[in-house]
Order: sequence, then C-alpha cells, then structure tokens
Amino acid sequence: MKIKMCCILGILVVPILAYASKSCISSDIASLRSLDGVGVKIYSTKPENLEKYGLSGQVLQTDTELRLRQFAIKVLSEEESQRADGEPLLAVALNTVINSDMQIAAISLQVKLHQNVFLQRNPMVLHHGVTWETGITAICGVSQIKRSVREILKDLLDKFINDYLAANPKEQIEQQSSVEELKQNLDSKK
Repeated sequence: MKIKMCCILGILVVPILAYASKSCISSDIASLRSLDGVGVKIYSTKPENLEKYGLSGQVLQTDTELRLRQFAIKVLSEEESQRADGEPLLAVALNTVINSDMQIAAISLQVKLHQNVFLQRNPMVLHHGVTWETGITAICGVSQIKRSVREILKDLLDKFINDYLAANPKEQIEQQSSVEELKQNLDSKK
C-alpha cells in the first residue's frame, strides 16, 4: 500500500520540475565579448526514445536558433562557424532517462559555448574548449517531456542571451559599426 501511495504521490508531484542548476561564473561572460555569432549543434542520447514524445533534435535546433535570432544573435551555418574567429559553437546536450512504469523522466540539459582557446604557457597549442556553460537537471512526468525540455531550454538560452548582451552592449555594437563605417569612408577617399 505504501509503494502504491508513493507512486501516486510521485505522479501527482512530478509535473512540478525539480531544478538543480549550474550557473555561469563571471569570467565566462568575458569570452562572449565581440562574438559575431554562433553555430548551433544539438546532441541527444537515444533520440529515438524522445521522438515518441514529440521531441526531436530538429525541434530543439529550431527552438534554439529562433530564440537567438529574436535577440539579434547571428546563427552561423556549420561552414560559417568553422570559418569564424574562434570557431564558436553553441552546443545543446540533452540526456534523458525514462521510467515508463512510473511515468517519470529525468532530464539533463546543458548549453555550452565551445571556442578555440590557446594555452597561455604555449600559444602554439590550440584547442576547442568550453568558454561558457550552464545546465539543469530536472524531473518531470513522461507526458510533460516535450513541454518541460522546451521550457528548460528557453531558460538556459536566456542565460546565454543575457550574458551575451551584457558582454556586447548595444551602444558598443553601434559604436563598432560607426567606427567601421568611418574607416571604410576614409579608405574609399584615399
């Protein structure tokens, strides 16, 4: 009887998400300065399991790109990202464990910005490393997987967007554009 009661209670409480968040540290924000855009890549373990709940890598890709574009963050194609300074890539990693018997799912969602970095002691060593990250682990009902993952992703992307905008204030971006225009005008007059 106690096991049934725990299961029933768990199913009633499960739609309420339990977050355990890893926040960004302030030094991560500096790595976003002068970033012209990012490529986007979605990673998911067992994507075939999620598709039966209406969630696919394409849904997450579209949600991510749309959210970034809403805040004027340029989304780079794979080729553009590889040619851009630092090869910036915003990686979204989704891991899920689904217990069909109890109708619950554990979700781990990470958003990480990968860029080329140099070793200070040996600048000839170039590596693609994580320069900004955040993530959440949550529990939800199986019927809530799609909605929960999309809401969590939006929250994590908003952290990235806020840090990006803090590192690249609009006035600074406008000033850079004005300076570049002035340089071009001067160069064309020479």
